[in-house]
Amino acid sequence: MLVAIVAWAGGDAPITEPAQKSIRSGPVEYRLIVRSKPAQRIHVVSVDLTDPRVSVRLCRGGDDPDGDGPWETTLATVPEIAKRENLAAAVNGSMFECKDNKTIAGIHDPYFAGNWARALGWTMSDGKVWSDHPASIEAPSLVVIGDRTVRIGKFDKLPDGATQVVSGVWLLVSEGKNVAISRAGADPRSAVGISADGKQLVFLVVDGDRPDESVGFTLAETADELIQLGCRDAIALDSGGSSTMVWRRSPSDWEVMNHPSDGHTLLAALSVTRPVANALGVVIRDEASTRPVDPR
Repeated sequence: MLVAIVAWAGGDAPITEPAQKSIRSGPVEYRLIVRSKPAQRIHVVSVDLTDPRVSVRLCRGGDDPDGDGPWETTLATVPEIAKRENLAAAVNGSMFECKDNKTIAGIHDPYFAGNWARALGWTMSDGKVWSDHPASIEAPSLVVIGDRTVRIGKFDKLPDGATQVVSGVWLLVSEGKNVAISRAGADPRSAVGISADGKQLVFLVVDGDRPDESVGFTLAETADELIQLGCRDAIALDSGGSSTMVWRRSPSDWEVMNHPSDGHTLLAALSVTRPVANALGVVIRDEASTRPVDPR
């Protein structure tokens, strides 16, 4: 297992000398790995799928805004989704298309809260398929059967018993091998993987677009990292400005653990959490016995 080097990513505080600690909430653990040469900030959530309190969920941004129309959800940030659904940890999910743009300072921006959207690829929440647009079987997906049996791959049809599905952009790891495409540059990345024995689910978010803090990963580097974390199969989720990892520090406190890259090109560089179409997260039942242990 990798040694976890942890620093705290709340807001835009400068990185200080990290401590070798992590945060655990029952069957879920958060770690931040900080590296140099090149600078990298790698956020990892590990989920013990053998724990019967665990449920893996794919949650919409918002309700279907137009019924039988072409749009399926409204955009919301990952912390908003996590708070509404009481998720112990969450990352952004699939790629998506938006209906409208807002123009601010001459920039056309579709990523605003409440914008109508549709997810790309197979998308299911609580046993109901709510998107298969476009209906492509080429995109890889993560499929949850029941509460916490997870499969990753390319599916002609969804397996029997599927309850949650999110489609990725690329297959990164297959049967323990790096199968990522090599042409993509270093960027912020979000990904999810499963261990060979199916007992551990791994969420991965890598900060990017901030050379002094974190340059980001190529797809091949993301795959290598997931293999080092013990993943046998893994997919890339929507990335870039969408990449977000959220952790629940207390029953009423959800924190964005990474530095989302939206806003980094402004004159006064900001870290803005982008609204997205869905989020992949974890629910822990019977929370009274799994209070988070915070090393701060």
